[in-house]
Amino acid sequence: MKAVLIGPVCWDVNISPKGTTQGIGGVPFYLGYALTSILGPRDESRIDYLVSCGSNDKELIDQLGEHVYLVEAEGTITCENESSGENLEERIQRINVPEGNIIFNRDLRVYDFSEADYIIVGPLFHDNIPTSTFFALSRYDVPIVLLGQGMIREKKGEQVVHFTPDTYGFLENIDYLILDSEELKMMAGRQDELSAVNGLRRNGVKNIIVTKGPGGSDLYFQEGWHHIPAFSPEELECTVGAGDTYAAGLLFALNLGYDPLRAGYIAAMTATMKIERKGPFIGTFNDVLFRLAKEGIDLPNLYDT
Repeated sequence: MKAVLIGPVCWDVNISPKGTTQGIGGVPFYLGYALTSILGPRDESRIDYLVSCGSNDKELIDQLGEHVYLVEAEGTITCENESSGENLEERIQRINVPEGNIIFNRDLRVYDFSEADYIIVGPLFHDNIPTSTFFALSRYDVPIVLLGQGMIREKKGEQVVHFTPDTYGFLENIDYLILDSEELKMMAGRQDELSAVNGLRRNGVKNIIVTKGPGGSDLYFQEGWHHIPAFSPEELECTVGAGDTYAAGLLFALNLGYDPLRAGYIAAMTATMKIERKGPFIGTFNDVLFRLAKEGIDLPNLYDT
């Protein structure tokens, strides 16, 4: 599997009753780290990055590996996530967003996207990836995956607010759109999930994945709908990056040839194993299959064939 991840990396500060951690964050980090772990050291596998951060924070990208293309920004986004109660999903977020953290279509020239199995786009805010960049990426015959939370977020004063976009040009060539249920309804400007899905599909999205934390997830694929149950973690440590890790497990499984239902099981268990520890997912595919088997879900290992 070969994939390229596009978006900003950030400084993450995660505060909870279990302690405080800080370090690199952002979709490229959590998703890319999970993919690298689950893929293992195979010569035919490669995860590349086209990321932005401030010129004074280049040490952040050292944690991404060798295949990194840096777009220097005026500064690095800082995300502080504070959970004060037992529900780690409920958190206060404080964010510092420097101006000019944008990946333009001209920045794509450094990379040959035609060799990738997936182009994975993960903005933190709506202006990190302009619509023109999405159009430029669509010229390649490669599936585009959008983790869409950032496309409905902006900074107003000291507050991070969510909004419904006025236009949906960025969705026209998206093969997989991944959002949680509230983000889905906000992006579509609808009050219920199904009408939101149908509305976004009319704007060009092929497949929509809706995550719901303990409520599981729903896969609205072109070939049909699947509900994936959530699995209970052995211990709940940190939910930051869980959605990105779910996406990693899903794309890995689909690329191997699992059908959407089985790929959804793999995605859900990968995310479950991530929230059992602070930091990114560090398990293997055999670890995921073992945990699924303990839940009574026995899947063939297509990665060994």
